[in-house]
Amino acid sequence: MTGRSLVEALLTARKTGEQIDHLQDDWHLDSQGMAVETMLHVADQLGWERLGWKIAATNEELQRKLRTTEPVFGMTFKQFLMHSPASVLRASLLDPIIECEFAFKMSKSLPDKGDEAYVLEDLVQCIEWVAPCIEIAECRFNRRNLPSARFIQADGFASGRYVVGEPIEEWQLFLDNGVNVSLFRNEQLHSSGHSSDVMGHPLLPLLWLGQALKRVNRRLEPGDVVCTGSCNILCPAREGDQFTVHYEGLAPLKLSTP
Repeated sequence: MTGRSLVEALLTARKTGEQIDHLQDDWHLDSQGMAVETMLHVADQLGWERLGWKIAATNEELQRKLRTTEPVFGMTFKQFLMHSPASVLRASLLDPIIECEFAFKMSKSLPDKGDEAYVLEDLVQCIEWVAPCIEIAECRFNRRNLPSARFIQADGFASGRYVVGEPIEEWQLFLDNGVNVSLFRNEQLHSSGHSSDVMGHPLLPLLWLGQALKRVNRRLEPGDVVCTGSCNILCPAREGDQFTVHYEGLAPLKLSTP
């Protein structure tokens, strides 16, 4: 790895599916803005078709675990979109963590409001559908030797693979009423959460992302699929695991990692 830039290392890690074992002395990210800029540059250099975005650290507990003080985001890629039931070889995954989320598909771009902040009404009219979603978070840095959170941001904050269920009927009412979520691993309850764990309401991280993208001269586009953060459920995936996620009132999502 001697002499490679951080961007080159992240590109290689993405293309080969291998992790970066250590940081070089000349790799520096002096600000969160620089980390986001690096992430976007890596994504542009990859040339992969974009799926949309992921959001993480949407409550204080998850921010402590992820070593940040605010929500974070990463770019996602269409080749890693799957539909439930899904199966992914554990050997092909990088320190995978299972998270239970909601996915929002945009039907059109958010309106151009200049410096004016977006409001929920701007967002709701641009959403095509909402569905339950499993994120298989993967990090290009080895979990046993994680660098600072800025380097994780440069990697897209563990942007990985996404298993989506069927769109939710009357999704606004469904989310407004609140949803209990339970993750079972090999038929045993692993953990539970609630839709309110996602910044109080799964729509609110999407509103936050609209503002965050504006600051880096990007915006939510038609066709973007955005996963808005975990319902306080994080579970390592092992070889041979069978996962079932129950969203109250919906058909369960299923994922296996043989």
